Amino acid sequence: MIIHSASNEVFAPIIINSLRKSGIKTLMTIENWDNLTSKQVLFERPNYVTVMGQVDHKHAMSIHGFKEYEVFPIGLPKFEFLKDYKREIGSKFNKLNLLYIGFHLPHDEIGLLNQLYEELNKRGIEFNLQYRPHPNARKRLTEGNLNGDIYIVDTLELDSDSGLPLLNESYLQDILKADLVLGPPTTLIVECMLLNIPCLLDVTSDSRHRTTSGEAVKKYLHLQDFYNKFKFLSFTNVLECTDFISDFDGTKIRSVAYSELDNFVSPNNLDYASRFLNAIYKIFDM
Repeated sequence: MIIHSASNEVFAPIIINSLRKSGIKTLMTIENWDNLTSKQVLFERPNYVTVMGQVDHKHAMSIHGFKEYEVFPIGLPKFEFLKDYKREIGSKFNKLNLLYIGFHLPHDEIGLLNQLYEELNKRGIEFNLQYRPHPNARKRLTEGNLNGDIYIVDTLELDSDSGLPLLNESYLQDILKADLVLGPPTTLIVECMLLNIPCLLDVTSDSRHRTTSGEAVKKYLHLQDFYNKFKFLSFTNVLECTDFISDFDGTKIRSVAYSELDNFVSPNNLDYASRFLNAIYKIFDM
């Protein structure tokens, strides 16, 4: 029995327990990179799980007690959508196009963006700054007014049931125009890296929230792992971010950093369906 898992499925433990009593094996397909480290409590452990990559493979064993052969790092199905849109290295625009992608957890990204806009102007940098809020962002304690010269991206089409963006042209059109994507370490940052777009990680904190990006990388294992690999592409305050943008070299970022993605995402030498079938074949061979 194959069980899809996007978060904490209420009936999954009941199904797994019932099937175990019947001698039927279960395979849980994990939909996100953070299920095993921040969402998923496996009250009843399935026989096997699929995960995004080698780092999640490690977490499945260390946190949830799976054996190495019970975990299959095969990637995520939504990453297949990205293969047809990978940006060519060397794409150029008249101004430096900056895109900030928002965080689900409370984080004063509006205050950060307003400061960043002022600092970039002080340095005489030619830029466009866009802001793509998280579609399901949790309520912030306080929010200021966003500088009117910062464009808010509102072209996303959302699924009526989940509230998540649909994987279509609107999902990528602003990302593909960006010279540099800024934001907390989220799966969207991973997707931008897979699209061959330079990224800079926001790991700042503020005086209002306990859930900022800077605090999140200290508390969640998957974010700790990601931050440790890409720490040299991160900033803890606006001045660090401005310094980085002043010396921006997108080609250098790609060549140095993105070989590290293989630790987090299963390499794309096969499509997701083929990797999934290979996992099932291995289960039947056991």
